[in-house]
Amino acid sequence: MSSDLQGRNAVVFGVANKRSIAWSIAQGLHAAGMKLAITYQNERLEQEAKDLILSLPGAEGYMCDVSKDEEIDRLFATLKERHGKLHTLVHSVAYAPADELKGEFVNTTREGFRIALDVSVYSLVAVARAAAPPLSFDFDADGRMLIVASQAGQLLRREADGIIKPFARLGQSGGWNEIVVDGRGNAYVNGPQILLITPDGAVSAQAEDFAFPNGMAVTPDNRTLICAESHARRLTAFDIAADGSLSNRRVWADLDGPPDGICIDDTGAIWYADVPNAYCRRVREGGEVVGEVALDRGGFACMLGGPDRRTLYITGARWFGMDRMGEMGGTGRLFSIPAPAAGVGWP
Repeated sequence: MSSDLQGRNAVVFGVANKRSIAWSIAQGLHAAGMKLAITYQNERLEQEAKDLILSLPGAEGYMCDVSKDEEIDRLFATLKERHGKLHTLVHSVAYAPADELKGEFVNTTREGFRIALDVSVYSLVAVARAAAPPLSFDFDADGRMLIVASQAGQLLRREADGIIKPFARLGQSGGWNEIVVDGRGNAYVNGPQILLITPDGAVSAQAEDFAFPNGMAVTPDNRTLICAESHARRLTAFDIAADGSLSNRRVWADLDGPPDGICIDDTGAIWYADVPNAYCRRVREGGEVVGEVALDRGGFACMLGGPDRRTLYITGARWFGMDRMGEMGGTGRLFSIPAPAAGVGWP
């Protein structure tokens, strides 16, 4: 096998014994130089699987029942913390209850068939979803990182000891995008809805029916949340109550292009990054344009930072369209420009 895989990280699901297809694959990947995490299903398989894994120097073994989402989430949180980026995922899991493998096919029970499909087929969906990279992050009141794991439908939290653990279930998987944490420690995550996640992990839906929700910001008085709606080309505002709930939805500004990331300055104006128009614009409530930074590539996010928060930072990358996102690699750039007013609010 090619040595081009040297130093890359892989997780292999499904080692049971030396006859397992997963074991043959693991041996080949190890010989090519990959760093391996190898899973086995349960305690019954543990000893034989561990003996095999120990024969591959540097390989790590983990018990993971792929029919249990909490075990899958825990595994990927551990792998993320230990190894960072995952390059390869191998799913080679097949199982059916022993009694279902006896006798005639027509005597297969409905429950036995369900178990076989769940473990052997659906588990591929479950592990692929959990392996998807996070999209956005912010920090809670104690400085712990909160991470939106979109495809897993979870909000993760990096604890003080450095371990990343599930913190809150966002609901349906996929589509979750941006997060902002306000001055009270409440987190807001958008996607199919805007969700409020309080510091104790309680989740409640606050609003829905968005045209591709994107960057969010909260004013310094914790009384207004503003959300970019890219496909609608507008900024949408909500009042924030003392308990964190949202109300009084309204258009804050109609725009000339689709907003992505946003931030607020101390005059009440908002900067927004625009991908297809390749600029970052500053607008007041109502839509008046009062500043623009032209870019040589799409603008994806912006933030006012530096010691006095008077430097505008913009992340940019070449944009070729949704169907060519794979070509963006290597085109990223971070721009910094003096800003006319200091940043305030959150993030």
